Amino acid sequence: MTKTFPIVLGAALMGATCAAAADLPPRLYTKAPVLEPIYSWTGFYLGAHAGYIWANANASAADTAAITATYGRMPMPQGGFAGLHGGYNYQLPNKIVLGVEASVDGLGIDGLKDTLGIAPGSSLKVTTDWVGAVVGRLGYAIDRWLPYVFAGGTWAHDKENGFNLFIGPFALANTHAGWTAGAGVEYAFASRWSARLQYRYVDVDRQQYNRVQVGGTASGVDVGASYHF
Repeated sequence: MTKTFPIVLGAALMGATCAAAADLPPRLYTKAPVLEPIYSWTGFYLGAHAGYIWANANASAADTAAITATYGRMPMPQGGFAGLHGGYNYQLPNKIVLGVEASVDGLGIDGLKDTLGIAPGSSLKVTTDWVGAVVGRLGYAIDRWLPYVFAGGTWAHDKENGFNLFIGPFALANTHAGWTAGAGVEYAFASRWSARLQYRYVDVDRQQYNRVQVGGTASGVDVGASYHF
């Protein structure tokens, strides 16, 4: 009798403990939050853009005086444009993004243009019908945001059509080379798509048109979208 009492007492206590545990509410489990992967800008991309550009022709003092006397002023072409771009980005561990990009712009049906002259003795239509560029890009990734700057080489094809009393009717064309630089910001609004807004400045060399040499500078703003592979 004496030996069996502790065993019975222990069994009773264990049963009471199990019963009390059964009366406790179930334990609540909280799942760990799922973290979204950090966006990476590394890879190839291809896109399209459109915008507006305004330009000013430049020349030496003597050529500027001759153009102004013949046609009333220096050309100031402007107009809308659209084009394609493509390139490659590489994002470093410190969030700096290095890239290279090529672009070509077809500057509307009539191109970037200006018409001037002094009737009835002269008329001049200046047109830039395409511009190409190859630039390097430097940006800083803020997750899906990418502010950046760029600089590189550019080429523009210009045409002049007109008439003046000394030469008669004429049609001339040249390809100008120069440099471009600017800045922009890009946002990845989907896993493979981004949108951007950028400003560019262009400066091209002088080429011979009749008896004068003419170059130019331009500023432009464009918006675009890119698909990332």
